[in-house]
Amino acid sequence: MMLKKLRFIILLVLVIFIATNPNINDFKDYVGVGNDLKIFRSKNYFIFSKYKVETNSEALFDINKSIYYYGLLGNFIAFDSINQMIHSDEYIQAQFEKEKALADSIELDRIKYNAAIEQAMADSIAAAFIE
Repeated sequence: MMLKKLRFIILLVLVIFIATNPNINDFKDYVGVGNDLKIFRSKNYFIFSKYKVETNSEALFDINKSIYYYGLLGNFIAFDSINQMIHSDEYIQAQFEKEKALADSIELDRIKYNAAIEQAMADSIAAAFIE
């Protein structure tokens, strides 16, 4: 009798894991589809799945960065390419800082370019009045 209950419980747990194993569409909804993202399921173990996201965009991740996710019970857990857990808040903050630094650099280049153009125009106008 006890063995039947144990088998039933194990079977029930397996059925729950199999029924809640997220599919590729769930994963794409979770990640968000971008033009520069390659999203696919690399392994399906029926009770959980392993997904992979690749990108070539330096703005989002490091160049050619691969991130693995494990789908389990309808949820996703992110791991980097060497399977160490990514702490999402820290990772998101680091990516934000990286993008902010890139935006600041672009803004600084724009300001320098505009200043150079203004100086060239001023020099050209001054030269025209001197002649």
